[in-house]
Amino acid sequence: MTIQVYQPTGRFSPLVFFIVPLFGLAGGFATAWLYALLVDWIPYIVLSIGLTVVFGLGLGLIAAFGLRLGKCRNHKLAMGLGAMVGILGLAASYYWAFQFVKADVEKDPMFAEQGLTIGFTDYLDARVETGWQVTSGRGSGTGPGMSEEKGLNFSGVMVYIVWLIEAAIVIGAAAVAPLGLVTRPYCEGCDGWARRTKLGTIGSVHGNQLSNAARAGDWQGIVRPAIDRSSQVRAEVTLYSCPAGNEPMYVTITLKWTEKNGRRKEAKSEDLLRYWVIEPAMVEELKRSIAAAGSPQRVQA
Repeated sequence: MTIQVYQPTGRFSPLVFFIVPLFGLAGGFATAWLYALLVDWIPYIVLSIGLTVVFGLGLGLIAAFGLRLGKCRNHKLAMGLGAMVGILGLAASYYWAFQFVKADVEKDPMFAEQGLTIGFTDYLDARVETGWQVTSGRGSGTGPGMSEEKGLNFSGVMVYIVWLIEAAIVIGAAAVAPLGLVTRPYCEGCDGWARRTKLGTIGSVHGNQLSNAARAGDWQGIVRPAIDRSSQVRAEVTLYSCPAGNEPMYVTITLKWTEKNGRRKEAKSEDLLRYWVIEPAMVEELKRSIAAAGSPQRVQA
């Protein structure tokens, strides 16, 4: 028997071109404010990298929410719209960063008395001149390229390089983050996303035999896996089904185990089968295997 897996049709609702930009403007503007505020509080570039990644992923989640409402099952479109949300959020972060600097500068009484103003280009010039500091945590802080404080100061051309890296991280993360959604099974018959149900876990499975059964297309070996009581490998079973109860159904089987890394134990996981097209009779067999293993059935949205 050949293992068949779900393949997205590439379809989408035209509303996606309205919903995602709308969410990108609203959500991106709000998250950009928080991102710019935190970067302003934490001016050290090394610490800001983590914030940049989180910001990009957050924008990707905003895009994913809009893509879900727009019923998008198209990879390229999802990445493009996600990148667009990343660009909007990044632009909003520059706007907020400028507003924070402007507010601080205009608090200076001398600045107000002389009737001076600060524009966006003035902000950019000042940022290029001052740059960011990378702290070393030790040393005298003297020598070429070193600031009076301990650390290395990035300014001038390096600021433009940092901005390019920031843009690549934010836009890239926002483009990739929604892909997990558009690959999720979608019922074309009832025009809705498949319902996700966590059936349960089969413990102490024989990992190698289960992997061989999956490669050979042996569905009986998959739904009734060999048990090895000395094995720490467990199989987590998740069902994706039509909201109206129609066929087809899809199953994801994830193998999970722990490995010792020195004194620590690390959790490991691997998708053995992802969105396997399965018949109702096979689902019942899986439920019996889970029940025999003593794992309760649980349902998630």
